[in-house]
Amino acid sequence: MSERLKRAVITHSVQASLIEQCRARKPYESCGVLFGEVANLVVRADGFAFIRNVAVHPERSFQFDPAEWIQVGCHAQKNQRSIVGFFHSHPYGPHRPSQLDAEGQDVSASMWIADLSRQHEALHVYGFDSGSRPRPLTQEQPEAKPSKPQAQSSWYAIPLTVCAD
Repeated sequence: MSERLKRAVITHSVQASLIEQCRARKPYESCGVLFGEVANLVVRADGFAFIRNVAVHPERSFQFDPAEWIQVGCHAQKNQRSIVGFFHSHPYGPHRPSQLDAEGQDVSASMWIADLSRQHEALHVYGFDSGSRPRPLTQEQPEAKPSKPQAQSSWYAIPLTVCAD
């Protein structure tokens, strides 16, 4: 099992821009990737890119547009940028990852959630405990296919430091 991330760092301007752009997309969840670096179990995000949400119910879930996802990945590689996490917004809360958030996620990266439900909008960062076991989906997840296994939710909170630009 790999070690857990200890901390996440983002500049004030990058955080403010991300939250502002997520807010502009309300009432729908927005999603994308964060660029930066991971060193000594600390993830540092210094930029982001939105990817169009093509979920059937974008007001409560997200799914990357496959073509845009490929385009963003190629652009990152071409410009020698590392994708260090995925983000999406929860327009009306809660700030914790939902069961649906685990579906289709690359659980090797950090997940950043823009909580837009409170007066004090904020980012929350989570890592996935790689020791979790898959389990079958249940009827409680109407959009999911029952035969597809899914990783059990084993998210842990990562402390976030917002630093000056």
